[in-house]
Amino acid sequence: MTVETWEGADIVRSLTASWTSWRSKPIVVSAELVAGPAIDAIASQGDALAVDLHDDPTAFAIALGLPPDPETRRAQEATWEANLKTYRHYILPTQAMADFLRIDPGRVIVAPNGTDTDHIRPFPFPDGPTVGLASGAAPGRGIELLIDAARMARRDVPRLRLFLWLVATGPGSLGYLKSITARVAGSDWVNASTVPYAELPSALGRATVLCIPHPPNPYFDTIMPIKLADYMAAGRPVVSTPRTETARVLRQQACGITTEGERPEDLAAALIQVLRDPELAFRLGTNGRQAAVERFDWRVIGRRLSDELLLRAGPQG
Repeated sequence: MTVETWEGADIVRSLTASWTSWRSKPIVVSAELVAGPAIDAIASQGDALAVDLHDDPTAFAIALGLPPDPETRRAQEATWEANLKTYRHYILPTQAMADFLRIDPGRVIVAPNGTDTDHIRPFPFPDGPTVGLASGAAPGRGIELLIDAARMARRDVPRLRLFLWLVATGPGSLGYLKSITARVAGSDWVNASTVPYAELPSALGRATVLCIPHPPNPYFDTIMPIKLADYMAAGRPVVSTPRTETARVLRQQACGITTEGERPEDLAAALIQVLRDPELAFRLGTNGRQAAVERFDWRVIGRRLSDELLLRAGPQG
């Protein structure tokens, strides 16, 4: 049984009705944290094999600069602890994240974030120098850092344009998005908009280089952002601030460069390096696309994860 919804009623019905004729408990794998009566039903009626912990919701919100209110935080932490207690194994995107969250390494299954390489596909490089960022809107995303860096880079690359494809993920995020939109309203070289997922491939194709400008944060050092896999699938070079796991992927797959430091000047220098060297941009983008297809496509990740889950699906003990 695979759980793919936050709605607990269907889970409870399945475990307490449909499965009662089975001689053994159904094996449950959840793609989401499960709360309320559903987690109780899984604990009592199912064999809770694994749950996907691709984000700690509280730590992630704090890293984004949008901390939850006390009541929401208590609920999030209670759900997190209930899932840790119930499931035998935990699926995380990196071992570094498991270490950061102090999760028993023997119970960790590493499955990196991925992309759909049939949907996200390369487009021809644009005629002019363009930098792009696809992201949720939040103070901790480094969006203002990128705007400042792009402004500096325009001194050396005067035709540079910046595309910010941003989406609000909640009330606080919406307020921040409005502030960013107001900030760039008078700059004709910056375009801030929201792009539906269906249109994301063509949007990413309008960029020469794609950016991940996360500022220093121990949580961001441990994750592999989904946008990184999408950028690679788009066949574009990636420029990132020196977040540990992102830098590791860029280095191992030879698909981008990492800034020397955290300042706007450092990010501007890295952007200029790629924008001024079309051969470098093409080579990095080609490497990224190959890695996305061979290693970071969701189907590839899914097959590996399924094999690992089957290996661990034996009786407890």
